[in-house]
Amino acid sequence: MSLVRREREVAVLTRAAAEAAAGRARVELVRGESGMGKTALLRAVTEALDPTWTVAWTSGNRAETQLPYGVFNQFTAQLPPHMRSDKVPPGLTERVDPLYVGSTIVAALGVVTTPLCFVLDDAQWIDDTSALALGFVMRRFQRHPILVLAASTEATGDFVEEVGRLARDPGRGDTIVLTGLGPADVSALVRARTAVEPPPGLVRDLVDVTRGNPLHLTTVLDAYGVTGDLAGEGLARLANAAAADLSRLVAIDLTVLDVLEECPPQARGIIEALAVLDAPTPPADVRRMAQIAGLPDGVDAALATPVVRRQDDPAPRLTLAHRQIADAVLSGLGEERRVALHAAAAQVTGGTRSYRHRLAALTGPDEDLARELEERAAEAAALGEAEIAVRYGHNAAQASAPGVDRDHRLIRAGAYALHARRPELLAPLQGELEAMPPGRARSWLLGHGVGSAGDFARGMELLAAAADGELEPPQSWRDRAYSAMTAGWYASATVELTSLGLAIEHLGVALGHLEASDDVADRDAVDEARVALVTLRALDTWLTGDPIAARAMLDAELDDPSAAGRHHAVAFSARGGIARWQGDLEMALDDLVRGRDLAEGDAERLSEYDLVQLALTQFALGQWNECAITANALVTSTLDGAGRRGSPAGAYAVSALVPAARGNVQVARMHLAHARSALRDVTLSRPLMTEAIRLADLTLARAHGDAARVLDIGDLALEPATYVSALVQEGRLDEATAALDVLEHAPRESRPSRRSMAPEAWCRLHADLAAARGDAAAAARWDAEGLALPTSNPYERGLLEESAGRRARADEASRLLSSARRRFDVLGAVHEARRAEEALGSVLEEARSASGSRTTIATLTQREHEVAHLAARGYTNREAAAALFVSEKAVEYHMSNILAKLALTSRRQLRGLLTASTPPAGIAVGGSPREQD
Repeated sequence: MSLVRREREVAVLTRAAAEAAAGRARVELVRGESGMGKTALLRAVTEALDPTWTVAWTSGNRAETQLPYGVFNQFTAQLPPHMRSDKVPPGLTERVDPLYVGSTIVAALGVVTTPLCFVLDDAQWIDDTSALALGFVMRRFQRHPILVLAASTEATGDFVEEVGRLARDPGRGDTIVLTGLGPADVSALVRARTAVEPPPGLVRDLVDVTRGNPLHLTTVLDAYGVTGDLAGEGLARLANAAAADLSRLVAIDLTVLDVLEECPPQARGIIEALAVLDAPTPPADVRRMAQIAGLPDGVDAALATPVVRRQDDPAPRLTLAHRQIADAVLSGLGEERRVALHAAAAQVTGGTRSYRHRLAALTGPDEDLARELEERAAEAAALGEAEIAVRYGHNAAQASAPGVDRDHRLIRAGAYALHARRPELLAPLQGELEAMPPGRARSWLLGHGVGSAGDFARGMELLAAAADGELEPPQSWRDRAYSAMTAGWYASATVELTSLGLAIEHLGVALGHLEASDDVADRDAVDEARVALVTLRALDTWLTGDPIAARAMLDAELDDPSAAGRHHAVAFSARGGIARWQGDLEMALDDLVRGRDLAEGDAERLSEYDLVQLALTQFALGQWNECAITANALVTSTLDGAGRRGSPAGAYAVSALVPAARGNVQVARMHLAHARSALRDVTLSRPLMTEAIRLADLTLARAHGDAARVLDIGDLALEPATYVSALVQEGRLDEATAALDVLEHAPRESRPSRRSMAPEAWCRLHADLAAARGDAAAAARWDAEGLALPTSNPYERGLLEESAGRRARADEASRLLSSARRRFDVLGAVHEARRAEEALGSVLEEARSASGSRTTIATLTQREHEVAHLAARGYTNREAAAALFVSEKAVEYHMSNILAKLALTSRRQLRGLLTASTPPAGIAVGGSPREQD
């Protein structure tokens, strides 16, 4: 369908394209009912883009909503090589983590300088994996030349809502709602076809019966021949028809059926076949389907009608002109005809489409089909393809006769979802589960299904009933397994919400059921329940005040070389958390990373608590980039609902740490505000989440050198090095001495202790304290001891070098302060880097004053003298090169020599040094090139 009268909308999207091309990413959402011209609008805008744009056009398809990465694979296939990621192979399957996929595309597109337009038509039909990956990508692009154009009906979905949220932000996008054409636009449309002014009465009738829907209008006009050389005659027929029988124009269904009535029989059969196929199909397959169904070969005749379209990209395929046409055709099919067409379609399609047609062709139970689907479901589950397994399992139940077999197949389909930790896949099964007789398995599945859909209270009620045995006592192995899994899942949910004691009780029930029978086929279930129980008992022991015993319990489990299964992830993470609390940061990092890696991206295996511990450990060790990556992944998975339970309080808190340390106050405070808001939903893990929030607050104060604020927020247990340093800065030297004494004599396993602090920090604090008391010799000894240590924490090493550099003699001071500044630059610690640079500048200025700066300037060559004077006046390297008629590389070379000879750290220092000296011959006295213009 061509674009009809949408000038304002085209202008909005064209302006968005200009914004994106200038480096301000835009997200534009076009909404409207089917037939309003959304696709035509997007086509018109993208075809007008200049050749520098890359356009990746994708379309959602109702028949492919369960196809993993269907839309995403369309997108990446159209990207040029320099926009692709080597880490994302073509033809992705659901076994690849969508958030990992999204992050690789972000990395690949983040360096692109030419504009990219990503079009998603029929966004309401996007598959879940593509939605997760592309949603991740869209949220992360703001200062990039990227334009997202999405079109959707008024039907909602998580992805469309996500696009809508971005588009509603005036700084990031627009939402355009396409409504029906008015009388003037309808009149113009008819005039464009006929070169005749339509009667006002006819225009009013067309607007009334089509509501101005462009597809309805063009279909009506086509049906009455208002096109081509005979358009005038068609218009007369339409006017007469509208006057004689308005019912023929009331609905598009009736119009399409009228068109079918006028088509030759062979064309009508092909149109019905395409409506049943419901997807673009090669002409040869359409012909074969017609032959199987006993229909004549009417492909050519069907193509001559206005309702069939041929697509030639990438290969010839036939489809109906619009989804509503297919709906109208299907509504007119009799039951017998529909069944016969679906049976024929099943023979010319494959995979999921074939099974869908076979199911639609059923007139009663089909045990052979049910068994076949059951086998396919088991194969998909073995390959980790949970969505396919659940869908085939559900289809197997639908093909079964009502009764025990059908119920068991439905339960097995649900079990595939929960074994994969994908409770959201239970949604299509919920109605049939509700209709089942009461039982443990039904409560188990329904509990997770309704809980994941947002009704957590009812979900917990159902899980509690199943776990506590309020239903029938478990007798068979199957019942014992269901009871065990229910108890385990209930324990997992309980630990997030209430107490470890109740969780331990339920998990003990789970393990007892599993161990009670020799019939358990999957011994991994026993191991998983046992490791989980050991972990919960260790955590309970730690929280009740005995970290040494807790760690010993986990050591006994994890020191076994066989402790390398995915179910050990939570145990490693728990031991890592205890080690962090004890100050053993290196071991904590090893265990927490091991736990994360064993989980293999399975969000349900690790809670928010575990990953907050990892981010805090990385930050404490000066691994700021790694901390930022962990925090970003945690926020994304929590907000995207990628299987993670719990409040996002900790995710937001650790996301504030690195921005706070790097001086990005606005971002840090935004994350902290979100963290405090979410903290009210936290119970058991509140102490850790509160600690993370306090640490981020303290980091903000530390970065700004606000020692008084540090002392208000912190204490010796939260961040001992920062706390003691603030005491010294505030002149509270006796308190600082006492604090160091507490740390020195505290048991290694307690908190706080000396082990809680980096070795460099321990030496620095003693040196600072000695210097503050006037004991320069002691300060020098502590400086020397600290500088002789290997670097364990780059941030603390930088602080040590800065502190020691302020006390050292000129040459050593210059070396230490330069090293400190470089470390802070690498970390992105802008306040500390500026402080180190200022100290270095003072040291170098004193050295120049002592040696005589004019003598130093005299050592410059003629060319270096020229470059130095231009740089002192604000010339860039490129501007200086143009003024001196040399290359930019040559200027860079001379600048490096100038800074080295003059013992300077930046070109800014040249201005004060050269103001009184005479410029070389040929260098005019005046301002920068911009000042002279």
